Amino acid sequence: VGHYAKQMLGDMQAKMDKKRGALYDPKMPVLRSELAYLISEGLGLQNGDSSKYTDLTEGYWAKAEIERALTADVMIGYPDSTFKPDKAITKAEVFCTFAKLMNIEASKTAVPTT
Repeated sequence: VGHYAKQMLGDMQAKMDKKRGALYDPKMPVLRSELAYLISEGLGLQNGDSSKYTDLTEGYWAKAEIERALTADVMIGYPDSTFKPDKAITKAEVFCTFAKLMNIEASKTAVPTT
């Protein structure tokens, strides 16, 4: 499994580098657009359209992949009608995204404990 996962991630990085111009750096925080790209491509999500976010311009490198993740309802934008694709994704956003991927209902009132 480890070998397959490394190969798949390497393939995904190569695809992202080709599309984005080799700007992906695995040592830097993951951007919201990068996670949307990895999920959309990795899971083969169907095409979608989510033109309600004002910061997803036609020429944005991952617009199609972000729209696919939004249409599949595994990622969401912000209440101010932005997706913030170039913002580093937070741990909370990652956990919510993976909860949606696993079909687990995320609590809207739960508070983390230390």
